[in-house]
Amino acid sequence: MKRLIKTLLGKLPYIKELYQKFQKQGAYPAGHYYSPIPDKDEVLAYIDSKKPLRRELPGVNLNEENQLKLLHEYSQYYEELPFPEKQKQGCRYYYENSWYSYSDAIFLYGFLRKHKPKSIIEIGSGFSSAVILDTTERFFSQRPEITFIEPYPDRLKSLFKSHDESQVRMIEKKVQEVPPELFSSLESGDFLFIEDAGAGRDDLPGGSAESHYNSLQKLKDLPGDLMVYPAHEYRERKPSNLDQQRLKNPHMQLKTKQGYMDYIEALKLGPADWMKDVLAANYKCSRDPNAVWIPTDVPACEVKGTMNPNAGDIDVHYVCNDTMKVAVEEGALLIDVREPYELDDQLGHIEGVMNIPVGQVSHSMDKLAEYKDQPIVMVCRSGARATTAAQILITGGFGDVVVLEGGMLGYRRG
Repeated sequence: MKRLIKTLLGKLPYIKELYQKFQKQGAYPAGHYYSPIPDKDEVLAYIDSKKPLRRELPGVNLNEENQLKLLHEYSQYYEELPFPEKQKQGCRYYYENSWYSYSDAIFLYGFLRKHKPKSIIEIGSGFSSAVILDTTERFFSQRPEITFIEPYPDRLKSLFKSHDESQVRMIEKKVQEVPPELFSSLESGDFLFIEDAGAGRDDLPGGSAESHYNSLQKLKDLPGDLMVYPAHEYRERKPSNLDQQRLKNPHMQLKTKQGYMDYIEALKLGPADWMKDVLAANYKCSRDPNAVWIPTDVPACEVKGTMNPNAGDIDVHYVCNDTMKVAVEEGALLIDVREPYELDDQLGHIEGVMNIPVGQVSHSMDKLAEYKDQPIVMVCRSGARATTAAQILITGGFGDVVVLEGGMLGYRRG
């Protein structure tokens, strides 16, 4: 009976047309958020408008020159790519898989060819592991020590050649269950390859401060000169080394698990209110660029998430240039909450200012304790970040905190 109904429905013109559209473009119409097929009218409208591509993103340092230079270095290996489109005997990896496809594999291959690590530890394994094995087997004169940490290794093992298990180290555990000593074997030039597992966030859904603490313990025995690269290299953040992180990064200075969990809980991590509106618009597949308000001078998650839940409701008082100058002459502390590199840009800075970037204010309460009963004037570029910083200090018990109205922009206008 079901087959008969299906056949009859398939002969109805309207149903037949819907079925053909579904077969042609999938479950979602062209132009839908989940459809890989763009809307034809939108494409044609864009071509007609001939809008130039934007070369810069506000607040994000793309480091385009060095990226292109690195891409050129990788290109020399492109002609020797060994991977087939489909699964093929003699090669573990193939492009047409649903987990780790073309560009992922090509760039990992380029990383390996350029740097030739002596040791590789991969956390989260599968098709990326196949790229590592195929590349090192074909192009390395000496096979590196390879360790795969993967609690569910069925996919990886299905890609192995018969001799692979005897030549690599398989650890079928979660990374937090792995002895920290394993990572102490890494040296400069080696690879710690983390696939899609979160390594530095415990404020996302499902995030665990306890698991994060356990993961951070893996860093204890690593050498201090090991390079650390920022996940987001915006606002001129630069690479550092592990010793510098141990000295300055509060996440790495807590000695006990409970102390770390209490610290994370007190931070109240999470996105700013306006970021929640952005996410809601994304979920609705909004195409309206004016659907939400996005501030230009306030970080999304780094600062607002660390504030007391009621801090955003605190009224902040603003002062003009003349009042600020008088206050400073009478002993007020002037704090500029911009990033260090901004103090030397075209707006410059006020002589004698103390620089504490807004993202570090909540971690600097002890440093500022001696000024708790002293007048403080906060300044930034326009006043937005200074307002946030003032609210943080007031919540922390600082009683006399004001903001320079208009920030450095207003100061330079006089």
